[in-house]
Amino acid sequence: MSSDLESITTGPEYGQNLWMPDTFIVNERRTETHQYPANNEFLRIFSSGSVVRSVRITVTASCPMNFQYYPMDSQVCSIEIESYGYSMKDIRYWWQNVPQSVGISYSVSIPQYHIIGHRLRSVDVLLTTGWYSRN
Repeated sequence: MSSDLESITTGPEYGQNLWMPDTFIVNERRTETHQYPANNEFLRIFSSGSVVRSVRITVTASCPMNFQYYPMDSQVCSIEIESYGYSMKDIRYWWQNVPQSVGISYSVSIPQYHIIGHRLRSVDVLLTTGWYSRN
């Protein structure tokens, strides 16, 4: 790469030659990748050697709720990101630009509810196969 070139963006086909984490959403019920009008995925390779992979997905996640105190209650829903097979010995997840890593679109709404915000957290989870990093 030229020293004055900061990064190069490629299609996903170059990812076949790179190691990729096996990231999944723990509490997902359904995930849809976007293919129209073209595959919504890219790789950005930086002159420093860093690689960013971006994939556009839509996730439907489970969110158990307790309405015991309805309408005076509040509910907390989460999206939990983890590696399927790589334990903390191999990979750790973290939020890079807290608090800008995640945002809520103003167009998101749920009838009869008010979305009051979001928070980011990272936890270490002990499963039968070892310790895993979860965000």
